[in-house]
Amino acid sequence: SPPAHEEATVAGDTGKGAPTTVAEAPSTSAGGEGGEDGEDGEDGEGGGGGGRVTEQNETSSVVPQNDNIQNEKDIKNNADEEEVVSPTAVEAEAEMGKDLERHEDSIPIWITAAHIFFMGWTVLNAHYPPLFIGGFLFFLGFAMATKTHQSHINMKPPLLVGFFLAGLVTHGGVQAWWIAPVLGSLGDLPLMVMATVLTAFNDNAAITYLSTLVPDFAISAKYAVVAGAVTGGGLTVIANAPNPAGQSILSKFFPDGVNPAKLALGAIIPTVIMGLAFMAIPQDVQDPQSVDQSKVEISD
Repeated sequence: SPPAHEEATVAGDTGKGAPTTVAEAPSTSAGGEGGEDGEDGEDGEGGGGGGRVTEQNETSSVVPQNDNIQNEKDIKNNADEEEVVSPTAVEAEAEMGKDLERHEDSIPIWITAAHIFFMGWTVLNAHYPPLFIGGFLFFLGFAMATKTHQSHINMKPPLLVGFFLAGLVTHGGVQAWWIAPVLGSLGDLPLMVMATVLTAFNDNAAITYLSTLVPDFAISAKYAVVAGAVTGGGLTVIANAPNPAGQSILSKFFPDGVNPAKLALGAIIPTVIMGLAFMAIPQDVQDPQSVDQSKVEISD
């Protein structure tokens, strides 16, 4: 049988329209031959080539439309799946919350009583390391034995606080050579203001401990240091040990963390009120040591 383009030429010479069987021919060659014969007056082949090109263009335009329709269907199906999954996820979270509440409600009373006992033991024996450490080890064993009724024990924060206080006691004593002259030369009000400012950048335990390094510190000066340490405890997160615990509890309301500048601005007014309450209101402050000495002198 002759090639496809030869069949198209014969069909054009006879004056008949291009047969549909010649659609297998490449559009470029058929269209080119049709154009050449069209110039010689042979319109049949030219019409045939144009018909084939039009048919292929229509076919190629149908494919993207089908793809678009399929994509729209896929997007709609995905959206339906998301609508079905999201309520399930919400229900799962709600169920977890209910399980947690049931767990808290189902804690036996003797577990709570044991926790209170260990807390009291720690407070009573805080200045006796063997008893304190022994009680703490017993508490860890008790928590492991009753693990089903216990929450997760996070040891990192208390250990960090313990190392901080240990370092304060260990290294704070060597700072007395410059702390004592500075604190001893200040009056009560400047001492209170300085303690308030320093507490914002240091833990208040450090400020009060350093004041104990000053020999023959007046009772009014001690009062001013403690008042300043308490007054400035809310200016920053690190000003007071319980502040990080409060931040962790309220962290869900601060997704980007607590802004230090906004925290300081929000704490200025309460800080001023506390300072006035401590220093502006007259206080009957007496030195217990001087009272004891006066009693001894009277008895003598």
